[in-house]
Amino acid sequence: MQEIDEARLRALYRTRADGTYCVRTIAPRGYAIPMDGPVGDLIGRTDISHFRPAHIHFLIDHPGHEKLITHLFRQGSEFLDTDVVFGTKDELIVRFTEEPAGSSPDGGTIDEPYLRAEFDFVLQPRTTDEPQP
Repeated sequence: MQEIDEARLRALYRTRADGTYCVRTIAPRGYAIPMDGPVGDLIGRTDISHFRPAHIHFLIDHPGHEKLITHLFRQGSEFLDTDVVFGTKDELIVRFTEEPAGSSPDGGTIDEPYLRAEFDFVLQPRTTDEPQP
């Protein structure tokens, strides 16, 4: 077993035949970027906050389409207006609604209340036959 020095929370998901999907994960939280290196030194010399708002990363890939690398931000999250990497965009802010315990969107059952967010990703057709990196 390989030792991992940090939580990675990575997984590979596939869509259903109709393109819909369901991802079950842990609700994101905001966090501070490391301030003990050159980036921290640079940020420390500015008035820029060193915090990231709560978000979930996605890398979406499908044959014949451009690869999409993006993230979704939790609406109402602290630091949305001061994201240290300037990655927050209004169209990527998603509402998380609290749902009661019971049946879950993936067809299972959840024994306690949970958060639900919905977002439709749109992939662009690839315009070249060159393989993507």
